[in-house]
Amino acid sequence: NFSAPQQLACLKMQRPKHVGEGAASGLGVALAGVGAGLAGLVYCPFQGAREGGARGAALGVGKGLGALVGLSAFGVGAGVVQLMRGAAATPEAIAAKMRGKEYDRRTGRWIFYNLKEEGELVLNMDAESYLKYMQAPGDDASSGVEGGATGPWACPACTLENPPNARNCAACEGPRPEGHSGKPHAEESKNTNSVKETELYDQLGVETHASSAEIKKAYYKLARQCHPDKNPDDDQAKERFQQLSNAYQVLSDDDLRAKYDLSGKAGLEEQPKMDSKAFYMMMFGSEDFEPLVGRMNVLSMMGIEDEDDEPPAGIDEYLYETARSELRTWKREVTCAINLVDLLEPFVSGQLTEEDFRHKLEAQGSELGRSAVGCALLGCIGYLYKQQGTKQLGTSAVSGGISERLHGAAASVEQKFVATKNFASAAAAGYAAATSARKAADDGAGSVQEKSEAQRKAAEKMLTTLWYATILEISYLLRRVCKKVTHDTSIEKATRKKRALGMIIVGEVFLKSSKAGCGGALQEMMRHLDSLSGVAPDEEHAEGS
Repeated sequence: NFSAPQQLACLKMQRPKHVGEGAASGLGVALAGVGAGLAGLVYCPFQGAREGGARGAALGVGKGLGALVGLSAFGVGAGVVQLMRGAAATPEAIAAKMRGKEYDRRTGRWIFYNLKEEGELVLNMDAESYLKYMQAPGDDASSGVEGGATGPWACPACTLENPPNARNCAACEGPRPEGHSGKPHAEESKNTNSVKETELYDQLGVETHASSAEIKKAYYKLARQCHPDKNPDDDQAKERFQQLSNAYQVLSDDDLRAKYDLSGKAGLEEQPKMDSKAFYMMMFGSEDFEPLVGRMNVLSMMGIEDEDDEPPAGIDEYLYETARSELRTWKREVTCAINLVDLLEPFVSGQLTEEDFRHKLEAQGSELGRSAVGCALLGCIGYLYKQQGTKQLGTSAVSGGISERLHGAAASVEQKFVATKNFASAAAAGYAAATSARKAADDGAGSVQEKSEAQRKAAEKMLTTLWYATILEISYLLRRVCKKVTHDTSIEKATRKKRALGMIIVGEVFLKSSKAGCGGALQEMMRHLDSLSGVAPDEEHAEGS
């Protein structure tokens, strides 16, 4: 069996698609090897001196020189191999491009891309079958491979040697893990101990033995219903929303929940404060935008997962979590692409004229942009749709006329400039947020009001950082989504062209809708922050600055 790093290397070290990519990859590998060797040359003498004084330092120099030579040689050698692999793959790349194939970076193969087949494959896949798919030989895997989804991995759930449900339920055949009682896991996970109070459980509408997933699902459903923005005429909405947030923060934390079950509210050391996970969900994970951009990766990084899943026996935990993350990203891209096709279908099929299609989109844009943050997100999505539609029109797979190629090249250059600008802004915002956070955490002199103001400024900079991170994430996602939609070989080239034109129309309408109310997005986010933290903004901040 391979170790986790070795298994990951097998998945990641794919051959370059042509000599240019091979040269770039080889240079990167070579530089990485030399860099690691230089790091060893610096670190080994220092560590040796700490452990053995002058003699240890001398030995460390020897080890460092060895690391420099060995790692550098390995890096350069691997780089040369990548260059040679790229050169060997170039003839195949030229032939594949001439036949209209796309390069699948996940599997390192040239394919006739088919969105429908990819959806049938990936949306029914779990992490274990994803690992098998990634390790499958090139001729066996599908996802749009020439010849259709007829390989042994076309239905991954049926190819598992040990289906997941064989480990979860006594009614299913197959081995159970050691120590399993024979009952379904859902029953084993129930809390059979009595609880002192049920108030927080009652607020979320769940039983005292509810699982973490059930509590999470109940909270987000109720939080969306009770959100103050959706109940502007209800003076009690903010209070109910705060109660839900407080209840979820306690019951979603195993330690706090145990204290509450044992001693009730009296057992909690302090009242819950702002739940940053719920805050981000309410701000950027609105269900209204989910069909267009899916679920933000930042939510997963903050610890919000759809379900907790243990790795199957024999699979390294780190490798399994990596597979889950990659599969989640893949499913998100495919789902958003399918949703975009559905959005464009009335125009593409001729069911609606361009004018009627624009009217329909205007109504949708008004709904999505009913808040300042929604307007800002809508503008970002609209810009990307318009730019990507223009860019894809300039490709031979979609249209490729001379004028279209020129406009596509201009759109590509502009988008790269905007992306670079956003990366720089995100880095600057992150540095400013870190600096402000250190100042806010300083226990030095200062009045309570001054410390409160410092904390608020730190929160504002944190929100700015999250915003730029969101923009970068959406940009990367929609570039891939729009390419899937316009490079789908299951439809005629004329239909692919009409999809690209439809994307431009959607982008134009969303941009126009967003211009009406984008101002004050930061102030709105701060109001959400105050709502979740239970702090009433003072008059100065309420007016906005």
